[in-house]
Amino acid sequence: MNSQLVLGKSIVFDFPTQIINIGGPWVGTLVIDQKVIADSVLVDNLYPNPKTEKLYFIRYHDVSKWQKNNFFFVYFIEIESGEMYMYDLKFEQIFIDNISSDNEMTYFEAFHNKNEEQIREINLNTVKCIHVKNVW
Repeated sequence: MNSQLVLGKSIVFDFPTQIINIGGPWVGTLVIDQKVIADSVLVDNLYPNPKTEKLYFIRYHDVSKWQKNNFFFVYFIEIESGEMYMYDLKFEQIFIDNISSDNEMTYFEAFHNKNEEQIREINLNTVKCIHVKNVW
């Protein structure tokens, strides 16, 4: 796929595949500055926050052959330090609409932002945040 410049980093999604055979969502391997960061990342929902210098993304966890058993987590990378974290909160479907500098996340319980009835909010400060690894 073509690279895009986000928060000063070159981002590419390798090996994009459809996870539900209804036209999406699509996941791929997230590559930043030619370094593999994570696999099974939603390709259509990177959320860069220039104020906090964090790059948020959604990762798919395929734990069963049955779609109803699989889920998504919100991750972020602190751009300067390269530390990657995961919020310990499962979603069946999610599309990040906004994350404010005080960690208020507005999201849709869907894979798109088309239906206002699916919009939700959560303060991520109330969710356990787990350190995953340093990616740089």
